[in-house]
Amino acid sequence: AMDAGIGNMEFCNLMEGAHLKPEYVAKNAFHQIPLFEDSDGFCVAESTAILRHIATNYMPSLYPSTPQAKAMVDWAMDLMSGTIYDVLAVKVFYPVFEFAAPPADQAAENAACLDLLAKYEQAFLAGGKKFVAGNNISIAEYK
Repeated sequence: AMDAGIGNMEFCNLMEGAHLKPEYVAKNAFHQIPLFEDSDGFCVAESTAILRHIATNYMPSLYPSTPQAKAMVDWAMDLMSGTIYDVLAVKVFYPVFEFAAPPADQAAENAACLDLLAKYEQAFLAGGKKFVAGNNISIAEYK
């Protein structure tokens, strides 16, 4: 939103339950973070949905127009939200930041993470591609 010039980040204090307050739940019944509220009051949550909305409506250069290129960007973002997040964040970052106990074999989890990131690089950045969409930054890089 900031890069598109359509908004700023607003702190939502989870530790104080700001995401559970009635005014927040009225905008997002699932009380997820992040939440984007557009200038017309339209609200959407989930980072990938927010990125797609902003790119589609405000920065189309960040979301390819051809079906195949768009599919690759979508695939990369969905992969980051699920498969990669489950390994990178949950099994590596969370223990490092003490959000969770370390796994029984941290070295094995680190190696699995590196393997997964190497596969991501091979799938999306092969052939000297600088970004998922080739030489152009896309919303996948924001993810």
